[in-house]
Amino acid sequence: TFPRINLLKALVSLDNYNPILSFEIVGEKYEDKEITLRGSAVDTFLDTILVNVNGINYSNEYVLNDLDVGVNVSFIFYANDSAGNFVSNSSSFIVLDGTPSLENINKLIGVVNRELNYQVVASDPTDDVLSYSDDSDLFDIDTSGLISFTPLSVGNYTVNVSINDIKHVVSDIFDLEILLNNTSPVIDSYLPIDLNPSISENLSLDFSVVASDLDGGNLNYKFYLDSELVSEVDSYSFVTDYSSSGNYNVTVIVSDGIETDSLEWGVVVNNVNLVPNYLGGIENISFDENTNYSLNISGYFVDLDGDSLSYDTTVVENITSSVSASIITLTPDVDFVGSKEIKFVANDPGLNSIESNFVNLIVNNIVVCGDGLIEGDEECDLGVLNAKTCLDFDYDSGTLSCDPDCRFDYTGCAITSYSGGGTPSGGGGTPIGGDEEAFEEVDVEEKSIEVKEEVKSEESPLSGTGEVIKEEIKPKSSRFSRIWDLIKNFLMGIFKWIFDFF
Repeated sequence: TFPRINLLKALVSLDNYNPILSFEIVGEKYEDKEITLRGSAVDTFLDTILVNVNGINYSNEYVLNDLDVGVNVSFIFYANDSAGNFVSNSSSFIVLDGTPSLENINKLIGVVNRELNYQVVASDPTDDVLSYSDDSDLFDIDTSGLISFTPLSVGNYTVNVSINDIKHVVSDIFDLEILLNNTSPVIDSYLPIDLNPSISENLSLDFSVVASDLDGGNLNYKFYLDSELVSEVDSYSFVTDYSSSGNYNVTVIVSDGIETDSLEWGVVVNNVNLVPNYLGGIENISFDENTNYSLNISGYFVDLDGDSLSYDTTVVENITSSVSASIITLTPDVDFVGSKEIKFVANDPGLNSIESNFVNLIVNNIVVCGDGLIEGDEECDLGVLNAKTCLDFDYDSGTLSCDPDCRFDYTGCAITSYSGGGTPSGGGGTPIGGDEEAFEEVDVEEKSIEVKEEVKSEESPLSGTGEVIKEEIKPKSSRFSRIWDLIKNFLMGIFKWIFDFF
């Protein structure tokens, strides 16, 4: 009996990868909300996903509710596959308070047969819909929290207003006084007396009022700066800085809970133009010849009164500066190399300016073969031969040139070389038939000597022969060496004639 192969078990046995586990917390982490812990995993042979919450195992999805505020919920997700590969992931969160809040209600004052309106202000951290209620029969509160009613009789009442988000109820108790009639409060005096005061930037201006109420009621004060509430007492200090120039309105409203009195000042804050400040920190600048250098200068200057600054530099020979917003670009003249000093300048709209310290601009020399300049270890450059000719290198004629590596090229130079000829006359003197010495200018190629051609002359009466040989030879290091070569070649010609003769 031969059992069949279990392909699934065979594949599972090859699996040594852990499942890829992830989880999410669904819902808001408040005690009055439902929170779901949900896990998921990816694996070819995935087996189980569990979540352990505070020591108890649940399936891959677990719902929490009715939690207490401040509780630390810890949980661990597990996943394993059929091959026994296992992975876990843990986290925790703190349960938050979802109780709504109610702004304290001040004492309300109403007048008989005059409509009274008051807006109850409340909020909820989870944006639950709130309902409003009160425990009196005097008025009702609508769904937005607005109290609106017309009192019919004089009296003093204590009222309890509540808000409810289904799970929480928050209340506030306040006094309600209904008067038979009411007189408006009056602002008796105020400062500054000038209702159109002006100050300079970076100064302050104090406002205050003294008010009274014939009914003897409590007065409320509210100061506004351009419609923004800035004080709820009987005084306010308007503080400016160096960016505060402009026109402002300061308004005060005094209320007894029913009637009001108000006053308004028109304030002018005059601009104070301060000289910009240089913060320092600009270091020496080094860059290569025939390149530009750009610097954002804005971080090195500041204007305390908030003015926008423009920038410039001092004039520097051989280096041009251009400005675009706060970027200064330095451009040296073509092939200029050297060091120059420069100052950077900041200007405000009031024509105040400040300079930086002197900054060294160092333009570095860059050796470039082919720029027409002899630099570094270059012998020549683009036909510039440093006033050298073939004669400076012991050649008699020709044209010296510069190769692509900026080294001297001698191939166009020539040197005269004597290679022999004639027969000797009698016992000495000049070789017979050699009264016309054969010289010829030859091309020279470094590091080689080779015979290029031979020209036979007519035989002499003594069967002597003369030879003119063109040679390419390497350049000589001195004129003495060249003369020695001529003498050596002459003697070799005589020896050859004697050898041929005998």
